[in-house]
Amino acid sequence: MKPATLLNALIQGVIVFFLSVSLLGFVAALFNATDPGPGMPHTPAQQRLGVGIVVASVIFGLMQARGVARRDAPPSE
Repeated sequence: MKPATLLNALIQGVIVFFLSVSLLGFVAALFNATDPGPGMPHTPAQQRLGVGIVVASVIFGLMQARGVARRDAPPSE
């Protein structure tokens, strides 16, 4: 893989990661799932949801970066 292709994949992966985190955070905020309010402790279910959102975002970003790298790679012979 060329360095430029790898850099392109990493940049797009980071962009997708931050977009997916903000989108999932917005959806969770709509349902008031992750913010119990000032001074209120998070329940274990809310903590698991937050961790799940971050893990899903990381996996999605890595899959996107891999797809970009595969798309930009020269055809194999």
